[in-house]
Amino acid sequence: MHYQKIKIGDNVVEFHNNFLGRETVVLNGQIVSQKASTMGVDHPFTIIETGEKINYILTSKVDGNTWEALLDLSREGEIVEENIKVSHGIRSSKNKRKRSGIKKIVDYDIEEGIEDLIEGLKKTPKDPEIYFYLACGYAIQEKAVEGFEALKNAVAFNLQSVEEILIHDMLAFLRIQKGFEAFLDSNFTEYDTTQLTHLLPVKAPENYTKGAAFYDKKEVFDIYIQHRNREDTPNGSIEKPIVMRLLAEVSGEVLDVGCGYADIATDLIAMGIKKYTGIDASARMIELAQSKLQAPNVTLVQTSLESWDYGTSKYNWVIARLVLNYVADVKAIFQHIHKALKKDGCLVFSVEHPVLTSSMNLPRLPGKKESWLVDNYFTEGDRRQDWLNSGVIKYHWTLETYWQLLNDIGFQIEALKEGLPERINFKSEREYQRRKRIPLFLVIKARKC
Repeated sequence: MHYQKIKIGDNVVEFHNNFLGRETVVLNGQIVSQKASTMGVDHPFTIIETGEKINYILTSKVDGNTWEALLDLSREGEIVEENIKVSHGIRSSKNKRKRSGIKKIVDYDIEEGIEDLIEGLKKTPKDPEIYFYLACGYAIQEKAVEGFEALKNAVAFNLQSVEEILIHDMLAFLRIQKGFEAFLDSNFTEYDTTQLTHLLPVKAPENYTKGAAFYDKKEVFDIYIQHRNREDTPNGSIEKPIVMRLLAEVSGEVLDVGCGYADIATDLIAMGIKKYTGIDASARMIELAQSKLQAPNVTLVQTSLESWDYGTSKYNWVIARLVLNYVADVKAIFQHIHKALKKDGCLVFSVEHPVLTSSMNLPRLPGKKESWLVDNYFTEGDRRQDWLNSGVIKYHWTLETYWQLLNDIGFQIEALKEGLPERINFKSEREYQRRKRIPLFLVIKARKC
């Protein structure tokens, strides 16, 4: 534990820092700042001096050479006391392997951090802070049993801030385990290994296929149709209601790029459009669409989206629902669409939200997904996804890229939606609450300038 008292006139400022980096600043007996920190943080507060509010900042920091904890005190932006030494706690520990291990863990150098901490235990075998940070490391490695055992030891050896187990970001993987509540109820003394699990490894189908080739597999197509007919599917309860609102003024001729089985065509015809043209590369999708739609103002074409002749100034509206994630050159498709639209024509498209597509190939917990990992967000391009008992290639682009492409090509973005669920569209309260946790879709309306 760090502790330092500083006098500012008649005022007393106290600085506390527990072993886990939870810093607290107390002014005249009242907490004025409380923040988590590993290498230092600013704590702003105000003091009344001769009737005026004066702004102070107490800044914690670490000497990179000696690992001493230090404080700077600033008044109205100017340092008035510098390098105030704070003498207690982990940062001044004589256990070098402990110090280096914790630094490596917080810097996400997990494997070497764990090695150092284990070596540190040889010197101080009952050190609760070493066990706590071992738990952090094991959690990042997704080793539930090892993480629970480390937490059990940390508490057994009198961890000072047990509440950190419930809030520390690096322990999130352990908190989502089915056995965590029972572990908590036992005051971190007992856990059931059968309730703990590692993440499921990513499956690797022998052949990952693209768009049409994927959906034209009979087993995939059959599962997909069953999936779409389920209650409270994200497509029906989130994506489609948003798309329909953005199409409220739809009229004239409409092109549906990647129409699938053209489930939206009936809605558009009922809204009074003049003509509907749907294109899709999947033979099975077009065949199903043709079996459902028998209207003179409907045209359905099986064709590659990349090679089809979109025409020039032909359509009032173009829609593209959940298809662009299957296209390697999304810029070229946007250019085709821009050319095909009439002046002031509108594009409405939806994609899987970039938060999801960025991490499609990451491992996950078994069962219905209740937590989501996000990684490699700014690494754009292809993703391999295990889906519908097969493997499919999709493409990830950041939200910024979608915006920039549209802007560069000559679109003006009029609406951007991230798939906020609405309770009225769900029969299940549980599913509604689950779908509020992370954005599933990105839906954009853009007008041809």
